Amino acid sequence: MTRTIHPKPRHAFTLIETVLAMTIGVIVIGTVTASIQTMTIHGAKLLEVDKTRSNASVSLFQVRSELRLATQTSAFSNNAITFTHPDVTGDSLPDIINYQWSGTPGDPLTRSVNAGTTQILIDSVSNLVFSYAATIAPDDTAASDVESDEVLFFAIDDASAINQHILNSTSATGQYFKPILPPDATSWKVTRIFVYVQPSFFNFPGTIQMILHTADPTGLPLNDKLNVANITYADTTANTAVWVEKAVPTPHSFQPEQGACITLEQKIPVGSATVQFQTSNPDPGNLHRLRNDGSGWYKRPGSSLWMYAYGTYMTPGTGTRTYSGTLTSVRIHATYDISGSTDRLENATDCINRPRFSNLTIPLDMEINGATPGV
Repeated sequence: MTRTIHPKPRHAFTLIETVLAMTIGVIVIGTVTASIQTMTIHGAKLLEVDKTRSNASVSLFQVRSELRLATQTSAFSNNAITFTHPDVTGDSLPDIINYQWSGTPGDPLTRSVNAGTTQILIDSVSNLVFSYAATIAPDDTAASDVESDEVLFFAIDDASAINQHILNSTSATGQYFKPILPPDATSWKVTRIFVYVQPSFFNFPGTIQMILHTADPTGLPLNDKLNVANITYADTTANTAVWVEKAVPTPHSFQPEQGACITLEQKIPVGSATVQFQTSNPDPGNLHRLRNDGSGWYKRPGSSLWMYAYGTYMTPGTGTRTYSGTLTSVRIHATYDISGSTDRLENATDCINRPRFSNLTIPLDMEINGATPGV
């Protein structure tokens, strides 16, 4: 008798298993694709960064190499230099090369030869400074300091806390002041002063002397009497407090760190007058009232005279000078944009031919040999 064996039927994947397998496959493929795309983009950025950095290095190397062989300099500044170089165009004649950055962040560093086509060396420069070492001598005198327009140094007239000082033959008063100046101010002058005077009992021909002094380091007046102005009965209105203005016809120049004092003293002892002051001090570091009761001047730091002081100040000229000399070396400091961030390069070169320059205009704020030549 023959026995027949029938194989068991083979089952297929269910629909759920098929869908699940397809879903997992899609996820895996998507993840792999995203990773490849990310790596591709990142790799492209790295290549771009390397390309930009390499290009910047090569460009500054070119600047350095050409400056090294310069034979004459026709112009240079913080952001540009123009010089003569042995033949680079193949015509056996010297060429004039210019490197320049506009000074505007984002603009390129450029190169041109013989004022021809401009070549972009670094696309987006954040900052670029050429600094120089040179033997240099001025061809003319230094530019003069510039005097400001007349300004109000300070005004003291707070009516909420006032008092009077009776000015007579045994009692005098005054004021120390030191104006707040721009950081680059080189000196200052007083041109006009207003004081608030009431002549009560001050009868003609009585006279008050208003005297301008240099202040000593403690804020007391020296005995130098830089300017003397007389206040007379004619300057006031009888028995009425008024502002009296006195000009300084020949203003004295104070150093920025110096203070000044005005003193009010009775000169012709007829009657008396009152000088108004406030019993508060708006700026104790730069202002305080003075008093003299016959034994010398002393400070009243908690109060200030009612007064206005006008004057001018001097700042360095911002023009140009002409110089002659030889260039010995150039240092280049460059910061440039690179894929959303910045990179920095610094390079220096000796100018082996010591290129000369003659009657060259140089801005006074440009550094040469680590200092501004105009100073």
